[in-house]
Amino acid sequence: MSQEKNNISSSAKASAGKMEKIVSLCKRRGFVYPGSEIYGGLANSWDFGPYGIELKNNIKQNWWKTFVQNREDMVGLDSAIIMNPKVWEASGHLTEFSDPLVECLNCHDRLRADQIIKDMNSFSSVVKEFMIKAEILLDDINKDVNIAGILIDSSEQMLRDKKLTELNEKEKTTIKNIGEIYNYKLNSAKDKIKIGKNIIKEILNTKKYLGFITQIYLNRFETCPICGSMKWSTPKSFNLMFKTFIGPTENDSSVAYLRPETAQGIFVNFKNIIDSNSIKMPFGVAQIGKAFRNEITPGNFIFRTREFEQMEIEYFFNPEKTKWEVKFDELLEDFKKWMKEIGVDSKKLFFHDIEKEELAHYSKKTIDVEFDFPFGKKELFGLAYRTDFDLKNHKLNYKDQETQEEFTPHVIEPSVGVERMMLAVMLSAYTEEDALTADGKTEIRTVMKFSKNIAPIKVAILPLSKKEELLKISKEIWESLRPLFMTEHHISGSIGKRYRRQDEIGTPYCVTVDFETLNDKAVTVRDRDTMEQERIAIDKLEKYLGEKFKL
Repeated sequence: MSQEKNNISSSAKASAGKMEKIVSLCKRRGFVYPGSEIYGGLANSWDFGPYGIELKNNIKQNWWKTFVQNREDMVGLDSAIIMNPKVWEASGHLTEFSDPLVECLNCHDRLRADQIIKDMNSFSSVVKEFMIKAEILLDDINKDVNIAGILIDSSEQMLRDKKLTELNEKEKTTIKNIGEIYNYKLNSAKDKIKIGKNIIKEILNTKKYLGFITQIYLNRFETCPICGSMKWSTPKSFNLMFKTFIGPTENDSSVAYLRPETAQGIFVNFKNIIDSNSIKMPFGVAQIGKAFRNEITPGNFIFRTREFEQMEIEYFFNPEKTKWEVKFDELLEDFKKWMKEIGVDSKKLFFHDIEKEELAHYSKKTIDVEFDFPFGKKELFGLAYRTDFDLKNHKLNYKDQETQEEFTPHVIEPSVGVERMMLAVMLSAYTEEDALTADGKTEIRTVMKFSKNIAPIKVAILPLSKKEELLKISKEIWESLRPLFMTEHHISGSIGKRYRRQDEIGTPYCVTVDFETLNDKAVTVRDRDTMEQERIAIDKLEKYLGEKFKL
C-alpha cells in the first residue's frame, strides 16, 4: 500500500511538473503571456503571443476546413457578441445559466460548491441515497447510518433556521417525515417504501432543500481553502453572464449581455439561413467566435477562462427521416479523426456517456469527451443531442419546399473550446528526450512535436553565419518559401541554440545555409522529430518541402 501511495504521489508530482514546464515554455517562447502583466495581471486572463496565435489560428482554420469547406452539408456564420436580451430570456440563460455559490461564514470568501467538494462521488452518493432512501434502508440499514444522521440533523436545523422560515406547512411536515424514516419509527418496511417514495416525489426537486443538504455536507466534510473553516452558507445561484449597458444611461431598459455561448446566434439566424441559402435538411451551421462567462473559479492556465473562443456546430435534421443515433455517431467519429489529425493524443482521450439522470433538461444524449490533463480528466468538448428544445423556445420551424411539410428540426451540437483544444494539443506534443551535443555529451532536448499541418512555423531558414554572402542566399530562400509556408528567418545565436529554439517552437524543418552552399548550391534540411539531416539542392527545395507537407 505504501509503495502504491508513493507511485501515485510521484505521478501527481510529474503531472504538476509537466504543467509548470508547459506554462514556462509558453511564456518563454511566445505562445501565451499573462494578461495585463505590467499592471500586475488580471486573474486568469491570458494573451496569445506570436507563436500562440499562429497555433490557435491553425487549429481553427483546420477545423473550419474539415467541417465547413470540405463538406456539402455545412455552412458558416459569424453572429454578434451582443444580442437582444430577449434571446437569453427565450433560451433560459437569464434564469438557468448559473453556478451554485457558497460563502465561507468565517472569511466570507465565495466559491463554487462543486469546486469545494473534493470527493464528488461521495457527495453524489449522499444525494442518491437520499433520493432512493427507502430502497437503501431495506438493502442495507447499516450502510445508511451516517447519511441518516446528516438528514435528521438537517431536518431539525432547517426548522430552526430563521433564514428558512418561509417553508410552508407541507414542507415542514415532509421534513419531519424524513426524520421519522431515518429514526425507523414507522412500523413496516412497506410503509417506509411507500411514504419514502411520496416524500421524494414531493420535495426532492426543491432546490432549497437540496441546497441545504449541500450545506450540511460541506459543514461536516469540507474545509475552506482560504481560512480552513468548516462553516458554510447554503448555495445561492450566481448567473454567469457578463452584464453591460447599451447607450449613455445605465438602467433596466439598456441592459445587455456578452454572449455566454455562440450557439444562440446560430438558432436566431436559422430562418435567415434557410431563406437565403439553397441548402436542404439535414444540414449544419458552424461558427467560431468569442464567448464570455463570469466563472467563479477559473484556472488551470488556459483551460478555464472568462473570455474564450468556441467552435460550435448546430446540426439540424428531421427526426422522422434521420435517425439521430446514426448522425450522432457519425459526428463523433468525424471529431475523433479531426483530433487525430491535429495531434491530440488518443491514449489520453476518454468518452463519458452522461447518465440519463444527470443530463441537462433539454438533452436526450450527451457525451463529454475528456482529456487526461495534468490536473485530472476534464472535459475537452461535448457532443449533445438537444432535440428540438432551442428552436421551439425561439418559435422557429422549417418548411420542406418539396413536400410542404412543416416541422421543428432537432439538433445535434458538437461544442469545442479553442483554448482547451490548444492546451490538449500542446500537452500531446510536449516531449523530452535525450540528445547528443556537438561535443558528444547527452542533454535533455525539449521538443514540441506538433502535427505538421498546425505547427506555428513550418520552416525556419538558418544561415550558419551572419556573413553577407550567406545572409543574401538565406534571405532569397526565405522570400521564395514565404508564399507557401509560414517561414521564419532566424540569424542570431549559435546553430545549436537556434535548433533547440525551433524544437521548442515545434518547427518541423530547419533549412541551414552554410559555406558549402556557396559551392554546391545546396542546403541542409533538418527534421525536427528525427534530427536527421539531408542535403537538398536549392532549386529542388520547394518541391521537397511541398512533398513533406503534402501540398
